[in-house]
This record gives sequence, structure tokens and C-alpha cells, in this order.
Amino acid sequence: MPHSFLPYKKPLLAGALLCIVLVVFYPCVTSFFHSDDLDQLWFVSKDGPLGIWKNTPQDYFRPLVSISLWAEWKIWGLNPSGYHVTHCLLHIVNCLLLYFLGRRLAFSETASAIASLLFLVLPGHSEAVAWIGDRAGLWATFFTLVSLNSFFAARRGSRQGEVVLVIGCVLGFLAKEAAILLPAFLAVFNAMRPGTDGSPLKRRGIRWVFGLLLLIPLYFLARWFYVGSLLGGPGGSPRISAFYIGWGLLRALPATLCPMTTSSLAFALAALVLLIGGVWVFLRAERDVRRDVLYLLLAFYVAVLPASWVSLSPPLWGYDTRVLYLPSVFACLALARLLETLRFARVIATGLFLLFAVQSFVIFQQWNKAGVWVKEGLATMASFPDCRRRIVLVAPDIRYPAYVFRRGMASGLRLFHKDAPPEIVPLALTVFYTDRDRVEITPETDGVSVALHYATPAIKRTPAMGAKTGLPLTLKTSNPPSFHLTLPKSRPGDQIIYFSEGRFRVWNP
Repeated sequence: MPHSFLPYKKPLLAGALLCIVLVVFYPCVTSFFHSDDLDQLWFVSKDGPLGIWKNTPQDYFRPLVSISLWAEWKIWGLNPSGYHVTHCLLHIVNCLLLYFLGRRLAFSETASAIASLLFLVLPGHSEAVAWIGDRAGLWATFFTLVSLNSFFAARRGSRQGEVVLVIGCVLGFLAKEAAILLPAFLAVFNAMRPGTDGSPLKRRGIRWVFGLLLLIPLYFLARWFYVGSLLGGPGGSPRISAFYIGWGLLRALPATLCPMTTSSLAFALAALVLLIGGVWVFLRAERDVRRDVLYLLLAFYVAVLPASWVSLSPPLWGYDTRVLYLPSVFACLALARLLETLRFARVIATGLFLLFAVQSFVIFQQWNKAGVWVKEGLATMASFPDCRRRIVLVAPDIRYPAYVFRRGMASGLRLFHKDAPPEIVPLALTVFYTDRDRVEITPETDGVSVALHYATPAIKRTPAMGAKTGLPLTLKTSNPPSFHLTLPKSRPGDQIIYFSEGRFRVWNP
């Protein structure tokens, strides 16, 4: 493939690419905050650089995230665009580091550019980029890519490369737990590119792999000393089992590379096309290409294994696609390595880039709209009469884009409104956010009956998030879409609110 494929060697192509990128990410940059964002900003605003760490569950050990958000709080304050610009720039830097990693692996400029550009606009990355609360994933990927790039210099004996490798590894550990897989990635690349004679470089690489492995026990000790647990919990997983792990691994690659779809059937068809097309190209490729792809897939599945039991539901909801941000580094490299072997590689890559760009733009627009809902919701609640305690019976939530209001409500009121209630009982039931969904509340002798009336056909997942566990209000019965709740003992100054038909409302028993 000619090197002129690279955009920067063709000014018109580079300009067109820049315009596409600006259009795609514009809705993200102009978006408001989204629930968890408000929590994290409130924590660092009142408790300083380690505020998130001090106010989150014991298994949260990501000090770099807390420090970086505190530093930005000092710069941006309550301006959401500043934080979103930081996320977008960090994502773009990760794309550039991915390009350089491809070159370190001796991939052609064409393959490296394809991997970088597809990584830039993968629709599944929308959650990690748009959600400030998931900065950990971007930081962990950044330091992983820095370490992988510097590994090849360190393996040749470069002192500078050695220093950057160690620093990148340590900072990656402090960004997110997934970064402890870095020594495994180094082992894969060390075997994938052993050097010209296959001996000296490989031996030095193995020494570095074992050396960095020694940092992992120190990391666990630090976690245990500061937060009292060795490793964080499995996110949204209902339970850890061989079935969930197997199912997560089975659908991880299609969920990473397939376009976001609107139904399980569409996802299955897209995954089947990806599988058949990938196998066909793989079998036709030369031996060196097949070897590289197998090593990259090995790295991908190593990266995705810790998250394989997390609820990686179909892309219908975009649920937890952020856990695929780091693994997609290796998936994009493998895809680009295969694509460059095709006769019309540039045409296919351009088509995929445009398809992903359009989908990412649509998803970022949805995030933008979700931010508008959060802003309007906070303004509506601020207009309610003053109260001592606000009890939230029903609040909007949707997982695609993520977390409209299920978290961050109290923090948002405290950040943006000085007269926030001293106590806010965390929300219980959550209803899908449409302007036509309606809630009906009926008083009962021992509580209230809440009925959710959907304007659209029934959704496949439970309409109440956390209906069985974690509710601050006792859930007596659950027969979706109706729920029977007890209420806290009434106090003077209580106010009960709920969400219905596109807005928060005060309920008067």
C-alpha cells in the first residue's frame, strides 16, 4: 500500500478528516454533565484531590482519576465543556499512540492509520468518551499505550524507554485496575516481535515482563492498606460464573467491532457477517499476517477477561461498552492488519470509518440530549418549595446513553443550587426516559403503589433499576410495571417527588 494513504500527506484529505472529527465530537463537547459526573465533581469540590476516593465504596482505588478531576475543577469549575474537551483530547491522543504502536510492531503506515482512525470513531467508545465519570478507562488506556510503545525502546536498552515504561506502568495501576494486565500485554508483544535474530531482544523483554510483574503485589498491598480490599468488585455483574464469563468472551469481539444495532437479531446478523468475513480474509492472508492477528486476538481476550462477567448486554442499550475501550486497541490493530491485505483496503476502511462516524455522532447527540434532561431536571427541582428532606419515588434512567439521573441528583443540586435540601433520600424506582411515559402513585395503608405506564411497547429489561437490591425504600412487592413501596416515617418538612411525562413533579398524598 502506498504511504500516501495517510491523511497528513494529502492536505484536502486531512482537512476533510478534521471536519468529520469536529462534527462527530461537537455534541459531546457541548453536552451537560451526566449523573456520576456530578457526584465526582461534588466530592473533589468539598474534599480536595482525593475526594472521590474518600466518598466512594471501599473497593474504589483510582487516585489518579480523583487528582485529575480535582485539578480540572480548579480550572473549569462548573463548565462542563472543559471536562468534555479534556476527554476528547485524551481520546485523540490515545488514537495517535495507537498509530505509533502499530509502527513499533512494524505494521505499514496504512495498517497503523486504519487502526488509529477506526479506534477514533468506534461507536462503542461513546460511553467512555462522553461520560466524565469514566475517565479511569481513558487514563488506563493512555498509560498502557505509553508503556507498550516505550517497551520496544526499553527492550533495546534505552534508558529513557526504561524510565517511561516503569512510570507508565505505575500510573496505569493508579488509574484503573485493568492496567495490572500490562505485563501480560508485554509478554504477548515480546513473543510477537522477538527481534531480528529472535534471541537478545526477546530475553531482555522477558526480564522486563517479570520485573513489572513484581509491581503487582505492591499494588495489591497498597490497595489493601488504603481501601481494605485486594481488588474491586465486578461492576454490574449479577454473579461470577463460568456461563457469564463464557458468554462475555463469546460476544466481546462482535460487541467491540460491530456497528451499534437496534435489536438482538440485527446484532446477531452483524456479528455473523463479521465472523464469516473475518475468517475468509484470515484464511486468504499470508502466514505472517495470520500470526500477527492471532497474537493480537490473544491480547484482546486477555484484556477483556476481567470484564467478561460484567453485564455486556447487546449493543441495543450500549450497556458497559466502556469496559471494551482498552481491549479495542488490539481489536482495531487486528482488523487493520487484515484489511490491508485486501485489494480495496482503503475503500473498505473509508466506508467503515464513515459508518462508525455517523453512528458515533448519533450517540453523542443522545448523550447531549440526556445532558439537557439532567440540566432541566435540576432546574425543575430547584423551583420546588424549600424542604428539609426530599424523597424521590421515581426518577428517569436509561442505560443508553448511560445514567440520566439514577445517580448524582443530590450532588447536582448542591453544586448548582445553594438552597438544596439538607437530606435527599436516594431514588428508588427508575423509569425509561421518554416524554410520554407516565407514573401513577396510589396511597396504601402501609406505603404506596407505583404503576409505570409506558407509551411504547415493553422493553426487554426490568423497568426498575435495582428493584431487588440496594433500594433505600423497602420494596414490598415487585410485579413490573407495578411496585409496592413502604415510605420512611414522615417528618415535618418532607417532600415527595417523582418523574412522569417528561418532568419531575411534587406528590401530595
